[in-house]
Amino acid sequence: MGGGRADRESVFGEGRRRAVSGQRPETTGGRTSNPGAGQFQDLVCNGRPLYEHVAEAVAAWSSENTGACGLGDVGAVVGATQPAELARLRALLPNVVFLIPGYGAQGGSAADTAAGFRPDGTGAIVNSARGITACFKPGESRWEAAVEAATRQARASLGPVDIPGFNPECLGLV
Repeated sequence: MGGGRADRESVFGEGRRRAVSGQRPETTGGRTSNPGAGQFQDLVCNGRPLYEHVAEAVAAWSSENTGACGLGDVGAVVGATQPAELARLRALLPNVVFLIPGYGAQGGSAADTAAGFRPDGTGAIVNSARGITACFKPGESRWEAAVEAATRQARASLGPVDIPGFNPECLGLV
């Protein structure tokens, strides 16, 4: 990335462009889980970290089109490896869906993800990519069993799917 306008637009504008055009949006920047994320995301601009400025933009874009659950159609990527920032961003973005990477192989625990959910148990999708897709050695003949076991362990660790007060119709799950 060269740092020009086109690069900024591709990083931060994609969610907004897709939402405005009527397409299903993708999540956009936030506070990611990778170890080097703070190099830029924690830079202080006008007295606040950069990731909070990004969050402010995401909140505005998301508020333009909210669904029956009160969640907007532009989401934010907010990693489980920084639970304090995750809690801070949930407070700043109560109506934004979070994609929460960093659970499992990157070091985030189920407890670390909790602050990313709204009080009704909605508003977040926890992602465990490496913890599931890389849970076996190359050439392992029973890789499918290893993936299934890792998936079951992640689901058990993250807790029950039945959330008191959760309305599955709100998300189109019924």
